[in-house]
Amino acid sequence: MATTKRGARWVTFPTSNQIHPYGRDGADLLPNRTYGTGGTPRGIAADRFDRVWVACGTGELRKHSSWGRTLQTISLPGGPFGVAIDSQDQVWVTCETSNELHCVAQDGAIVGSYSVGTGPRGVAVDANDDIWVTLTNGPAASQGSVVKVDQQGNVLFSVTVDKLPLGVACDAQDRAWVACEGDLIAPGSNVFRISTDGTSVDTLPVGVAPTSVSIGGDGSVWVVNSGSLVAPTSEMQQLDPFNGSVATSHALPDLSIAFGDATGFAMCLTYDKFGDLDGDGEANFQEISFLGDPFDPTKLSLTTSRTISSVTPETGMMAGGTPMTITGGPFTYSWATSVAVNGVAATNVQVLDVNTITCETGITSVEGRGDVVVTDPAGTITASQAYRYSNVGMFSTPADGHVDVGAAFTMHVESHPLTPYWLLGAIGVGSHTRGYGAVILDLELPFNCVVIFDPNALPFGIGTNAAGVSDLTFVVPPDPTLSGLQMSFIAATLDPACVICTSNGLVITVN
Repeated sequence: MATTKRGARWVTFPTSNQIHPYGRDGADLLPNRTYGTGGTPRGIAADRFDRVWVACGTGELRKHSSWGRTLQTISLPGGPFGVAIDSQDQVWVTCETSNELHCVAQDGAIVGSYSVGTGPRGVAVDANDDIWVTLTNGPAASQGSVVKVDQQGNVLFSVTVDKLPLGVACDAQDRAWVACEGDLIAPGSNVFRISTDGTSVDTLPVGVAPTSVSIGGDGSVWVVNSGSLVAPTSEMQQLDPFNGSVATSHALPDLSIAFGDATGFAMCLTYDKFGDLDGDGEANFQEISFLGDPFDPTKLSLTTSRTISSVTPETGMMAGGTPMTITGGPFTYSWATSVAVNGVAATNVQVLDVNTITCETGITSVEGRGDVVVTDPAGTITASQAYRYSNVGMFSTPADGHVDVGAAFTMHVESHPLTPYWLLGAIGVGSHTRGYGAVILDLELPFNCVVIFDPNALPFGIGTNAAGVSDLTFVVPPDPTLSGLQMSFIAATLDPACVICTSNGLVITVN
């Protein structure tokens, strides 16, 4: 199980090769939908962007969106088992049969592979970004071990524990808590608490066959005891974080098994998300969400300097559906982020990373310029007068507006309501020949001279109609002297009722 910062619990189902989200109250968040993974999903973790990472025993690491859609599949042969996320958004994955620990970047690139010992299974990251890994030490081993590894893959130390250690979690004091399940015939019954330097090891009696251990935001420690053939009853226990004694016990369905980053280490580095560990006036949750450091009072979050630095494009159709990219930030969440453009809710909002949001504009009946507003749990960011809704728009093919000498480019123009339009253009100094179909037009114009092309006259009348939608294809003559020529265009509707009746500008550059 992995818990996202919004509180969704993603659970793996190894027998059906699926994952699924549940709410804080256990309710199915996305009923009647299924989300397939690779074979035998095991470890699962959620990053600070609400993306879910799943280790599949058949050799895959899967990245899923906050809605369960598969975003990427990374091949990791050797039996991927455990997954954890560090403060740099790197994904650490154990591979049980290849005896490796992999470090995977957010884009899926494997940035490091390290041999850490025999049979790595559980993995967790502490507040110093060191990685703790449980090792079975091989099928015949009577004892397992836990190693602490730095960011370069160097094993800092090893501690011996009971047979078949599985779950591991780190607390606010950088200690590791390790659940040792044993086997079905001789189940384990202990959780081990290991100090940050490995010099102190406490053996804490719990129930039968502990498989998972998690740290709550309030510092409490939770263990799932899965039971065995000789004691099939499963239970969840709460341990006192100070002395390790069992505080409460809760019965679970028979043979319940839990494994994964159950509380989400990225969710405030295991601390109370509304607390303030370093006393700098910012909640732990806010600092870890927005690139601060909840352990260092000199490193505040970036919420005070959050901004929208660009909105692309700056003009679009009133009919909506215009793809928009917003940069700036820092941004967070996929579920809890919304975008409003000129007071109209955008659709398909996606937080790609801390600096980039994509969306599509909504439908409006109001022309004109207005604000672009991003809202998330950290507050609201506004780009004033950053976007203009118009009833006429245009774009080019090629999309970047660059065309070679002797090649063709196309301008697509459309207006809503569907009415005829004018094209206005400005071209560079000199006499240039431009062709449209079989029609050749010679123009000798000063730089930035604006020419209004009557839609009822050639060549622009060709392809232009009362529906207000056309593709105008132009051919650049094979004349090398045209290289560097720039041509600027804008469209204007002939609708007398329009208020803002011009499109975005389009610049064509001859390579």
